[in-house]
Amino acid sequence: KSLSTAGEEKRRAAALAVMVTSRDAPASTFSSGSVLASSSTSTPSPTSPTQPEVSSGPVAADLQTAEQKASSVRFNESKLRSESDADAISFIEKVKRFGAQALVGLFANKGGFDNCLRTLHVERVENGSVTCRLTVEPHLTNAYNTLHGGAIATLVDIVGTMAVLSVAPTKAGVSVDINTSYLNAAKLGEDVLIEGKLLKLGGRLAMTQVDCRRARDGVLLATGRHTKAI
Repeated sequence: KSLSTAGEEKRRAAALAVMVTSRDAPASTFSSGSVLASSSTSTPSPTSPTQPEVSSGPVAADLQTAEQKASSVRFNESKLRSESDADAISFIEKVKRFGAQALVGLFANKGGFDNCLRTLHVERVENGSVTCRLTVEPHLTNAYNTLHGGAIATLVDIVGTMAVLSVAPTKAGVSVDINTSYLNAAKLGEDVLIEGKLLKLGGRLAMTQVDCRRARDGVLLATGRHTKAI
């Protein structure tokens, strides 16, 4: 063999030895650079780590600072929600404190399921009668983009209770029976007028009726009865 051929075989053998050593070496070997330093022409094994762990230095400090900031934001958001819930007052409690006329304005609620009617606006409160307005928004619609039947049933519940409170501010009671008949639809973006009336207030039961009408033409959308144990 010529000298050049022998030299080439030696270089190939050395490179192969480096590659085998690199494959079997622990991860710490790569961080020290001892294997890679043995040959400037060697190529790291496919199993070599491509991104070493960041345990110190400016990058680690930046990551730690970012995590601390994110944790602080999460804590502050949770605290704000808790404070908001604590400060909120339900329409039932509002009437107890300030009287039936306190119902007028935007629907007061403490969150939970009642919050689906957060855009309900109480326009008028009289003795045994309550009138409200509600715009059909996306969160209140069904698959046909009309006012959901569940939302209408909730209106019968809430506005019926308001009608009771207009006469007996401390007797919100609990529901015994709710029934709703659906007659027509209200489309997304349309306004609905809701009128609740107290039909009877007895010693143990209160009976109400709630009618929902399309504001633009007065068409009856639904009518419901709500009986409460007081």
